[in-house]
Amino acid sequence: MKIRFLLLSILLFFSASLLAQNSSVSFVNPLIGTDGMGHTFPGACSPFGLIQLSPDTDTIPQNVDGKYQKNVYAYCAGYQYKDKTITGFSHTHLSGTGHSDLGDIMIMPTVGTLKLNPGTANSPRSGYRSTFSHSTEKCSPGYYEVMLTDYHIKAQLTATARVGIHKYTYPKTNDCHLILDLLHGIYNYDGKNLWSSIRVENDTLLTGYRITNGWAKTNYVYFAIVFSKPITNYGYIDKEKPKYVGFWRRFNTHKNFPEMAGRKVVAYFNFNNEDSQELTVKVALSAVSTEGALKNLQAEVEGKNFDTIANETQQKWEKELSAITVTGSKNQKTMIYTSFYHTMINPSIYMDVDRKYRGLDGNIHLASHFDNYTIFSLWDTYRAEHPLLNLLKTEQNTNMVESMIMHQHQSVHKMLPIWGLMANEGWCMTGYHAVAVLADAIEKGADVNIKEALKAMIETSRVDYYSNIDSYLKLGYVPFDENETAASTTLEYAYDDWAIYQTALHAGDKKTANEYLARAMNYRHVYDSTIGFARPRYTDGTFKKAFDPLQTSGEGFIEGNSWNYSFHVPQDVNGMIQLMKGEKTFLKKLDTLFEMNLPPQYYADNEDITADCLIGGYVHGNEPSHHIPYLYAWTSKPWKTQYWIREIMNKMYQNRIDGLGGNDDCGQMSAWYLFTAFGFYPVCPGTNQYILGAPYVPYIKLNLPNGKTVEIKAPKVSDINRYVHSIKLNGKPYTKLYITHKDLINGCTLEFEMSKKPNKKRGLSASDKPYSLTETKE
Repeated sequence: MKIRFLLLSILLFFSASLLAQNSSVSFVNPLIGTDGMGHTFPGACSPFGLIQLSPDTDTIPQNVDGKYQKNVYAYCAGYQYKDKTITGFSHTHLSGTGHSDLGDIMIMPTVGTLKLNPGTANSPRSGYRSTFSHSTEKCSPGYYEVMLTDYHIKAQLTATARVGIHKYTYPKTNDCHLILDLLHGIYNYDGKNLWSSIRVENDTLLTGYRITNGWAKTNYVYFAIVFSKPITNYGYIDKEKPKYVGFWRRFNTHKNFPEMAGRKVVAYFNFNNEDSQELTVKVALSAVSTEGALKNLQAEVEGKNFDTIANETQQKWEKELSAITVTGSKNQKTMIYTSFYHTMINPSIYMDVDRKYRGLDGNIHLASHFDNYTIFSLWDTYRAEHPLLNLLKTEQNTNMVESMIMHQHQSVHKMLPIWGLMANEGWCMTGYHAVAVLADAIEKGADVNIKEALKAMIETSRVDYYSNIDSYLKLGYVPFDENETAASTTLEYAYDDWAIYQTALHAGDKKTANEYLARAMNYRHVYDSTIGFARPRYTDGTFKKAFDPLQTSGEGFIEGNSWNYSFHVPQDVNGMIQLMKGEKTFLKKLDTLFEMNLPPQYYADNEDITADCLIGGYVHGNEPSHHIPYLYAWTSKPWKTQYWIREIMNKMYQNRIDGLGGNDDCGQMSAWYLFTAFGFYPVCPGTNQYILGAPYVPYIKLNLPNGKTVEIKAPKVSDINRYVHSIKLNGKPYTKLYITHKDLINGCTLEFEMSKKPNKKRGLSASDKPYSLTETKE
């Protein structure tokens, strides 16, 4: 019996090991993008979770006395691979952004002399930070591990949706500390922390909160912290001496006093280390209350040890990642599954287990019919991230749409989110692109109240004091003398207005549809036919005179130039071609964009664009250009898309720590990669079409939420065989240059016959061309 049991145990062990080696999770590399422009983090999180528990490697402030510190840009996710020290482990992080906040509730284990300041990278022993070696780092979805060299402490992290779990193994010493730094933050500055409070409820339980004034203007973070063994003594310092303490002066509140509060609180907790060197710390967060944090703690981790929780979180990731099955090289699988992983970090759940959440109005609401989410980087994510979630994670995306609508209801401006962040409006970037997310979801059958959604979209688009909408409505464009990004803002408004037009059609509201159809054509007002480029114009109707279409700063475009933004008319590509004096000129411009050299002086003043972001003059590292390679589909040379998308994928997405050619922007860069690997891309969210390119790998299967599957077969595909000779849909020849959402969700098989030479006769018929407001003519 013992021998049989031993054999069974060995068999189960090797079966589990084999499964782990071949699982989707095993191909995810969270370190990709942690150096260079990617701005990702390596720490532990659960799919779409509130918690992103990750190491922070420095304390660069956002500003000093109001002056921007440019080096802070590298620390949008708190972590830079090149750094040699870790300051601690905080619980909230943005993934891949170009501006930042959060880094809430940072914990750092230490031994030896107690230090309550973080020190500096050049002098780490002046504070509590520690050096570390990447050779001791282990990271996978839901798990992070590192050895803190200076303290000989092994740190292990995992997370559920609302709880971060730490396991620290200390050396044998009696000087064991745990630092709780409530002053620390990402994009920090003097005065960001408005107030912090800690209550020692008993010898193993803390509750408290902090309120910060960052990008999220008023961010409430409540916490409940449970220790696996009792505190022996504790205390804190407030680095800003209060000017008034009242009758609290009768106590020595700074040592072993169960209430701690202040603007710059750093606390410490000591533990007996004789019987066990392991300390497990469970940190639950809530935006509602400490009661909410305690409920989250009890519901998600009570009675579970670290290994159990880590395994459960890994299984959750495996379930989510299994929506894609891939055949390809190890590097290709790593990039596909890591990209998919990155698309499921943000947006993040933003409600407690009892369904209460803090709303934009500051009040506490009950999410009775939906799950509430936050972190909406919409200028980025409307393009591919939300369409991807709409296809592969339909329920979550629908809940995100409902969250945006509730945001609009709670907004004093009656606006859908521009950049929604922790029950705050961040106002980052331009346009009102939530309307595109709503329109795309509605077009593709999401269970959303169309009339309610349309009302929210219309009200958003009529807030006349938002980014010169008053002038836009009066003139048909945003004037350059009022807005420094006037030309790109006009182009973005026109597309968003088209999205409202589409939704009005679904709602049967012809009057509104006609109004927004006219607004959707406003892109024409910023095209200068004399030069063939979009160009900012003044209130009097004249175009900017001294104008350089290559320059990314000061020419009327946000984070881009006219060479890229002139192609930003996804709703009416045929109309855009006409404005560029026909297909011949349009094709020449497209070819030139990819083939030109863009000298550094044209992006020297733009921190979101570097040489690593570029293919010629095409800026893949920033979102406004993401659809451009697919525009060949509207011309007589659609095969050129197949050439350029593979060039982009090979250069911009590599299995290296610096392998992302731009900020991942809450999953948008990754979503572009995934769609393009599938062989199709949503050039114009709000239509039911995905423009066909060419698959990147021999085989992909998409396991859709409705139980159907999409199989994509391209057995001969390679860097040489990158061109599509022919396509079959469900076994029948398919000549169109797009596939519909209905084709996909009904389940289908797409077979691509690949070749080293382009098929220059395919897709030339008008009936094969994609959607455009201006119809294609034979």
